[in-house]
Amino acid sequence: MILAAGDGTRIKSVVPKILLPLCGVPLIQRTILTLKDAGITDMIVIVGFKKDVVKNYLEDGSKYGVKISYATNGDYERENATSILKAEKMVDEKFLLVMGDHIFTPNIIKCILSVKGDLVIATDSNPRYIDVGEATKIFIDADEIKDIGKDLTEFNAVDTGIFLCSKQIFPVITQCLKDGKEEWSDSIKKYIENHKVVSYDVSASFWLDVDTEEDLKKAETLLLGSLTKPGDGYISRNLNRKISTKISKHLVKTGITPNQLTLISFMIALISATSFSFGGYIYVAVGGVSAQLASILDGCDGEIARLKFLQTSYGSWLDACLDRYADFLIILGMTYGYWIIHKEVLIWLIGFICLAGTFMIAYAPTRYKEAFNENWRTRSKRIPIGRDVRLFIIFLGGISNQILYSLILLAILANLEALMRLIHHRKDSKN
Repeated sequence: MILAAGDGTRIKSVVPKILLPLCGVPLIQRTILTLKDAGITDMIVIVGFKKDVVKNYLEDGSKYGVKISYATNGDYERENATSILKAEKMVDEKFLLVMGDHIFTPNIIKCILSVKGDLVIATDSNPRYIDVGEATKIFIDADEIKDIGKDLTEFNAVDTGIFLCSKQIFPVITQCLKDGKEEWSDSIKKYIENHKVVSYDVSASFWLDVDTEEDLKKAETLLLGSLTKPGDGYISRNLNRKISTKISKHLVKTGITPNQLTLISFMIALISATSFSFGGYIYVAVGGVSAQLASILDGCDGEIARLKFLQTSYGSWLDACLDRYADFLIILGMTYGYWIIHKEVLIWLIGFICLAGTFMIAYAPTRYKEAFNENWRTRSKRIPIGRDVRLFIIFLGGISNQILYSLILLAILANLEALMRLIHHRKDSKN
């Protein structure tokens, strides 16, 4: 059940707040796709303010791979408990309740669904990204919620807008509405009098309540800042991501797809390879800059995919394949360009050794995982010579016109890393 009936008066907009884009995806669409990632495909959206606009945008949910039904709250200017009651006859014994204007991770949903209880609330004991003064506060004792409300003076958590409920809550809502208490927290407070309400702390996960324009800007900044991956290399983490996320911030507002970005990055790599092959300093410098630009844009495709829920197995495979082709052609272009200027045959041997090491760097981790069911990155020692570092060395070699030394350095580091991996393979094969 997704609450999406309010008029969002704190954000000035001609469209319903839940349709405002966040990193290229409207708030409620982001909620729906996050729920889908958590395994939920049957949803009820409670609409009110400009209901036809919302329904026309979401339709039946099939374009997102989910099923959407609608309940309507004609009294949407009243508090949110009135909206929840409108869907009473549409839910089974257990249902998940979320706010259409909240941002959260699929992990929170997966975790709360595993908790036993007729009413479970995802709480945050260490809120980092919200205004606690505006939040609904909660007092918890031994994972059991004892009190809730915006005006609590004694509290140790806030609610995140994510609830796992049973139908037992509906009679309580009905009674509270008769008593003139229309806040959802009023119904929970009443429910606590006779039932146990369980708290599940999600303070380790990311969530945000988008109430104002400032919240929307903050959410964009936080989402862009979360794009760094654990496997990022040194250059990617400290240089490339700082540039690529700024590019992605603008690209998410366009219709460009991750696969199109993958192809653009590959085309720039081809420009790099071609420039290197001419051999002159200007061409070599252009080749180096183009290689680094391709490296930066190579991060944008994944960023756009994660921001817009467009991740696919094919996209990942295409990116990996084109990266291998790009690396091969750039090194080949460097080797040929150096040879036509200096006519030193030895450069071909160095280029071959460099290509062999580069190939093994990419090939060995995949085979390692297949053989030992463990990622290479879990091993204790490795030389930081990932693709981001290799292309950065090529960039430095290009702008300094030191192609020979760049290729020698790449050949040594790549093959040393490949050799270390082979040694570890041998050790593990004996275990």
